[in-house]
Amino acid sequence: NALLAEALGVGPALDRVAEIPGARVINFEPSLTVALDEDCRTQVRISTESRTNAFQVRTGEFAEEQLSVYVTARQYGSLEPQTSYVDAINRLAVIAQEVVDSCVIEQILKPLARTISMK
Repeated sequence: NALLAEALGVGPALDRVAEIPGARVINFEPSLTVALDEDCRTQVRISTESRTNAFQVRTGEFAEEQLSVYVTARQYGSLEPQTSYVDAINRLAVIAQEVVDSCVIEQILKPLARTISMK
């Protein structure tokens, strides 16, 4: 959690909370969902999940826990009559891959890798 906060930043609205003297981040799992169309039916969600808990933060004993970054593309509502499920899934896969390539690698994965390598 602290590693995520260090690598990605907590954002201006929460910076002061993270800077309280003696404060240690024990939970920080950013998640963002955006709509890609006017009717909000096609959405992409980027989220992170850490397995660190308060006990580990308190004792300083951190196991080799995994850190996950999820990218989910989804469509709400019914498919158009001419659209098959295969077509819809393929379209969502392309969207998810574009988000990974254009946003996630440079803005999330590389900063995480740099921060982890410095530990």
